[in-house]
Amino acid sequence: MRLLTLFFLPVCLWSQQIDVQWNWQGTEKIHVGDLLKRVPKAIGHTVFYEEEHQRFAISISKQLGDNSNIQYSVENVQTQEVQSDLEVDFDLDQFAASPHTMVYKTKGRDVHQVVVQIEPFIVKNNKLHAVSGFTIVPHSVKQLVAQRVQRLALINSMPPQSGYRFEVNQTGIHKITAAFLRDLGMPISTINPETLKIFGRGGKMLSLINSENEGVNYGFSENHLQLVGMDDGSIDDEDYILFYAYGSTEWNDDSQTAVNLYHDQAHYIISYGGENGLRVNVQQSSAIIDNPQTSASVSLHTEEDLVNIAQMGRKWLGDSFLHNSSKNYSFQLTNRKAATAVDIKLAAAASATGGSYFDLNVENASMSLNLAATQTLKRASEGTISLSTTLASNDLDVQLRYDASGFSSAVGYLDYIRVSYERILSGDLGQFGFTTTNSNAYYASGVDAIWELLPNGTIQVLGPNSNRQVYFTSNENADRYHVHSADDVYSPKRSEYGDTFTSPQLRERLSNEAEYIIITHDDFAEEANKLAAHHRTHTGLKSSVLTLSEIYDDFSVGNIDIMAIRNAIRYAYLNNSDDNKPKYVCLFGDTSYDYKDRIPNNNMIVPTYHSLNSFHLANSYMSDDFYAVMDSNEGELGFYDRMDLAVGRILFDTKEGALAMVDKSIDYSLANGDWQNTFTILSDDPDEDWESVIQERLDELGEEVIANKPFLNLQKVHSDAFEQVISASGDSYPGVNQALENQFIQGTLAINYFGHGGESGLASERIFDKELADRLYNPGRFPLFITSTCEFSRFDNPEVYTAGEASFANPAGGVIGLISTTRQIYVGNGITYNKIIAEHLFAYELDDYPTISEALRLSKNDFFGTSQKRIIFFIGDPALKLAIPQGRVDLTHLNGNEFEGLDDENKQLRALDRVNLAGQVSDKNGEIQDDFSGEVVLTIFDKELEKTTLGNDGNGTFTFNTLGNVVFKGNAEVNNGFWNIELVIPKDISLPLGQARISMYAVSNDKSSKKTGLFTDLFIGGINPNPEMDTQGPIIELYLDDESFENGDMTGANPILIARFSDENGINTSGGLGHELLAVLDGMTQNPIVLNNFYRTSLGDYQTGSLNYLLNDLSPGSHTLSVTAWDTHNNPSTQAIDFVVSSENNILINAIYNVPNPFETQTIFWVSHNKPRELIQANIIVHDINGKKVWEQNKTLYSGTNTNSEIMWNGQSNDGTLVNKGLYLCTITLNSTLSNTTHTETHRIIRN
Repeated sequence: MRLLTLFFLPVCLWSQQIDVQWNWQGTEKIHVGDLLKRVPKAIGHTVFYEEEHQRFAISISKQLGDNSNIQYSVENVQTQEVQSDLEVDFDLDQFAASPHTMVYKTKGRDVHQVVVQIEPFIVKNNKLHAVSGFTIVPHSVKQLVAQRVQRLALINSMPPQSGYRFEVNQTGIHKITAAFLRDLGMPISTINPETLKIFGRGGKMLSLINSENEGVNYGFSENHLQLVGMDDGSIDDEDYILFYAYGSTEWNDDSQTAVNLYHDQAHYIISYGGENGLRVNVQQSSAIIDNPQTSASVSLHTEEDLVNIAQMGRKWLGDSFLHNSSKNYSFQLTNRKAATAVDIKLAAAASATGGSYFDLNVENASMSLNLAATQTLKRASEGTISLSTTLASNDLDVQLRYDASGFSSAVGYLDYIRVSYERILSGDLGQFGFTTTNSNAYYASGVDAIWELLPNGTIQVLGPNSNRQVYFTSNENADRYHVHSADDVYSPKRSEYGDTFTSPQLRERLSNEAEYIIITHDDFAEEANKLAAHHRTHTGLKSSVLTLSEIYDDFSVGNIDIMAIRNAIRYAYLNNSDDNKPKYVCLFGDTSYDYKDRIPNNNMIVPTYHSLNSFHLANSYMSDDFYAVMDSNEGELGFYDRMDLAVGRILFDTKEGALAMVDKSIDYSLANGDWQNTFTILSDDPDEDWESVIQERLDELGEEVIANKPFLNLQKVHSDAFEQVISASGDSYPGVNQALENQFIQGTLAINYFGHGGESGLASERIFDKELADRLYNPGRFPLFITSTCEFSRFDNPEVYTAGEASFANPAGGVIGLISTTRQIYVGNGITYNKIIAEHLFAYELDDYPTISEALRLSKNDFFGTSQKRIIFFIGDPALKLAIPQGRVDLTHLNGNEFEGLDDENKQLRALDRVNLAGQVSDKNGEIQDDFSGEVVLTIFDKELEKTTLGNDGNGTFTFNTLGNVVFKGNAEVNNGFWNIELVIPKDISLPLGQARISMYAVSNDKSSKKTGLFTDLFIGGINPNPEMDTQGPIIELYLDDESFENGDMTGANPILIARFSDENGINTSGGLGHELLAVLDGMTQNPIVLNNFYRTSLGDYQTGSLNYLLNDLSPGSHTLSVTAWDTHNNPSTQAIDFVVSSENNILINAIYNVPNPFETQTIFWVSHNKPRELIQANIIVHDINGKKVWEQNKTLYSGTNTNSEIMWNGQSNDGTLVNKGLYLCTITLNSTLSNTTHTETHRIIRN
């Protein structure tokens, strides 16, 4: 049996070998730092430049089983010579003779992968070769833990349910007296001191690696105490506690700083009762040791966090230096051992267009720190130097001078100075901490103890002999040692948070099914709970809202720390079954690069993770992915960290904004409309020759999506296909602006943009900017915005409000969410990411769609080898799915005949044909769903068109295919699964015969079921030789805002055109030459408004229809608006109206009424005003007949297209009791934020 096993194992491993092969063809340009370089192009894989190690790489992943006893290696590397005529931008000296490889095993949720990163280029025989394949070979090994060593032992004690909070200012041995305990409110006379416990890590930041937090009870570790005088079982006035506390100036390797990133207060919690607490282990000094060391290393540190140079990343710097400026920093080297060296480490940075340097001078020793010049993407450079010298004095004076070679704009910054020296081990001058050399003997004098602190939290207290001397041998496992002097102990102070602590019991809640976790500040809990309640009922997700104060209390003793947030999420992840584990995390609120509110107008609501790289615009990042990596060896967002949860962030910084975004999310989840059949791509024009790849790759992506989801109608807006307008203020594309705005208004499932961009908008021609984002009005038709561009949604800088943020914040327009970039992205990475995201978002080859955030999670787990994946965010509700209709609509009959029985000659739609189309709503097997009743929308497209871009900037042209014109769009009733619709084919169709495209969308009467369909087995072209006669144009009725409008009436500056049409043969919307459905304002025929795509027929009646169109920013005064329409026989009609735009912008309450009135338990106030499509602040006060205020509410209203806003009152006073029966007076004040005007009216109401 043993022989069989030994034989079987190698065979199994051999069968698990994975061969990887690819080809090379041509070249492509990729970013290498600030430069664009031409490199060989790998087919099916992406070559990228890895900034951290400064080498090219290709990353490849393969899914595998969960076997921790198998490791992998890369063997059998194959290469091919790169053709010399490719003219690549390479220096052969930068490549080795064999490729550098890295192999990782990773896991994202339940998917295990082996990931290989390989350097694709090598040099053989002085010629460039490219790697074309290799074999991934498994090896059986003893089980290893591939993670950093766990530094803290697992502690099983649970956090206390209640206790008392205090804080400390510095690191060292603290004395807690009976008087202090009494001041906290502790009943010391009844406490058993054996049960006293102190919890917390004080000012130490929690480790970024998950495994290192398991041993500290997820940030709530218990500390070892020394009780003095309590051996008698009571706490007397002279008794006290000694314990080792950490202030907020502890060195942190993860962040390379000794300043706590998140807080300046170091809190602890003391409790009593239950099990006995942890105690120090007291030992007496060793016997006298020969030739012990009498000194040990101590460190002094100076550091301030004053400036964040690039307003990103977690590295903050201190004092600033202009060219040729100097500053001195003084240190007192207390009890320094004579003739021993002093080590000085300087860390500094500079932002200078030329090279610059710091001079470090100490007595007669000096050294220079050279700092590189800034680059296009790199805002500063940093470095460190170390100087070791022997000083004549214990008064150390460190002089820094900054030299920028005369550049006045250059600025240098001090990060920190760290001084280490040998201090005599004497307690005569007070307590201090020190480190030792492993296993050496030491002697300390004048001390009351030496405290030895071990990594697992254990403390050994080495007591002195009768002469206050301690002999000891250092422990190589010790973290540090500390001299205890009874005359110099630190005192804690009462917490600014209050003395008492009560646990919010989050751990119990998180252990009880938390599929959807929403994390927010306490101020926004009400709005977050509204969203959670919606998902409990609508999506069935077990949803829980956690406030930051609850998280910090239960996972970091009240200390602010982003690891506490992840520890809370991870606690839920590890303490629920697979079915009930967290799936989605919503960070509910804005964030900032400033954790501590140092900058003005900081809008930090829920913190995010910031990279240590803080100067590079493309490689620095913020990321909420930090909260989604759950495995033990993960946490630093390294190359191998994979997301286990889907994450999204809902941006706002006011309560009004929070409620608006929640309502928007709820509205979207209930929305319907045939716009859900549309997908839009939007490309930048090529500003340079190589940038043609932007529009070409995006077009390929659009076609790929449609190939996988053919029911989607692909709208293409390639900027370079529109006329460019050149002016002194810059180039522009008015046609693109209008086409994009129309696409928003008409509705589209998603808009995918690829091209240049920035915080203020998209493309240098500003095809989308904050002004458009604010103006958009498309309620219920919110697209997902996918933007492969630079910094479009960089929301962590409170000083800049980006166009991406604006598009999301619009309460009744803009987008439902963004998959967007928050830093600069390289073009090659943008192409790769866009392709992978589309594959997951549109669920290629699947019928079940993930949520938007889950699609991004899967995509990020497929991205490899670059931190750039961390700059991509989902802004929006992570539990939302893209509103893709599911289910099937079929077209089955033409003019009463089944399609299956028709030949091609009879499958033709000719101009002026009167046609009847019929079909059904089907299940996935094509069987009719006779329980489905509702409405179907039918859109008929003419033949596909071929278009060519214009080459506006002289960088070539590009030919692409696009949808044909809309021939007809109408709707009909669906009864018991069946529907039919009649229409007349317009005369203006393109007459050559070709394939028609018929898109269908159906929604049930209760709006819960949405179906989609596509039919292409039909031809369109030719003309009916014997059409019906028709010489009469359509009847047109025009209104503004509502149908009570009369000619000459007054409107606001943004009225909605409402147009009604009727004609016996229907309206022509096919867009024939000169036969567009047009509106003309004030006779400006050179700037007509094309309305074809806004028209739709009435339900079941192709002879009547209507359209709505928003007119923006009209000037005050008189205006004329005319509309011209053509019927399908090309008979025109024109109708015009006159109106006056009011110059009075004041808000006005027209009327107040409430229903019901009288009421019993609930009534709704309706407030009619003159401010449609505007956020309005409302104040409602209800008084009784004696003038006493019984109820008041402040509310943000959004009225949409109409001017009636709704406010509900449940008849209760502010204290929650139902008011008495009788007469009440309601006073309502509306405030218009745009016009900064108010109006107040009163209204009487009666409660029965």
